Amino acid sequence: MSSTAMATKWTGPFSGLEPVHRSAELYTSPEIFELERQKVFSKVWLNIGRECEIPEPGNFIVRHLEVCKAVLLIVRGLDRKVRAFHNVCSHRCNFVEPRSNGRAKGFRCKYHGWAYGLRGELVSIPDEAGYGNVDKARLGLTEVPCDSWQGFIFVNMDQKPPSSLQEFLGDWGRSMEGYPFQMATERSTTSAEIGCNWKVVLDAFQESFHFAFIHSRTAGPMFTSLDEPYTKVYDVRLYDSHRSISSPEMNPNYRPSSIDMALLQFAGRPGGHEMAAEVARHGATGVNPRRAAGWVTDMNCVFPNTNIQVFSNHILHYQFWPLAVNRTRVEIHSYDPPATTNAQRVTCEFHLCFLRDVFLEDFSTLERTQQGLESGAKKELGPLHEKEVLIRHSHKVLNEYLRR
Repeated sequence: MSSTAMATKWTGPFSGLEPVHRSAELYTSPEIFELERQKVFSKVWLNIGRECEIPEPGNFIVRHLEVCKAVLLIVRGLDRKVRAFHNVCSHRCNFVEPRSNGRAKGFRCKYHGWAYGLRGELVSIPDEAGYGNVDKARLGLTEVPCDSWQGFIFVNMDQKPPSSLQEFLGDWGRSMEGYPFQMATERSTTSAEIGCNWKVVLDAFQESFHFAFIHSRTAGPMFTSLDEPYTKVYDVRLYDSHRSISSPEMNPNYRPSSIDMALLQFAGRPGGHEMAAEVARHGATGVNPRRAAGWVTDMNCVFPNTNIQVFSNHILHYQFWPLAVNRTRVEIHSYDPPATTNAQRVTCEFHLCFLRDVFLEDFSTLERTQQGLESGAKKELGPLHEKEVLIRHSHKVLNEYLRR
């Protein structure tokens, strides 16, 4: 693991990450996309949600993993253990559960009525005698390796993963111990299907260098100033597969709008003070490691397609799901402590609307970038700025997986 201030530029811990040119084919080649599907998404631990989505026994969610050609059923059992299964009936391979989420005592296929328990076991078959000698113990739902970290649910499409989830998350996972993820359970989601390669989206959310330009009418004025026109980077941490950046600093001269000031003064974020106190009290080593007074947020990029952005009182959870070489589903989940007053709810909704505008600004560049890549105008992309070092590390790690 490497941790350093940006003053070191491309030396020391960043050796091997010099700002070399990248091929446009990385974003346009069907052959490379197929390699990513086979050697990365079908082999590594993938984050597919949080446990607060299925808090009680019988709660379930269904997740479509197009890049793995799979649909998964994730359920909390009576023993409170979270399990994942292929959402496929053993009889004729119909989906067992057509809903996207809910609560159930078990699951019955709507095609021929085969029924399964919360542990995936086959419990009954209508007119069973007509099937002959049936060994129900061998005909349960196909289970998928599943584990949790800090309330985040991960699955691995490899039936025999080469590493445990804890080993996969490694030093980065350990550095986040103590951050109060469990306090932020109020969930709102923004999602969109965008006509670009998944790495175009991932690259866009691994740096804040663009704030002065894309977000000049929204978040930009909060984090840019005459002294720091392109946002300040406090710290970069590079791990085996994952990466983190502490950025940006709040502009000391920023003045919120009158409505924003009123909401902050009279309502504040739900549970914000309590959560911020927990962040300060436990001091996870991977959160604002330099303990900078002007710190606002850390972006944590979990290989291959998940970002977890932590604040003192709020979490943003990004997932970038490849659908095709030039199509991606983006899901952004916003987590807050539960609101206890109507004023807090109004404040939360106001901030969600603000975030929506910021995300729309981000999305506005992505399809045009893909069109530019596919035009053939540039065979190679230009060098990356020092503040884009996470992008370089991301491509380095991906290339290492593709060569295995």
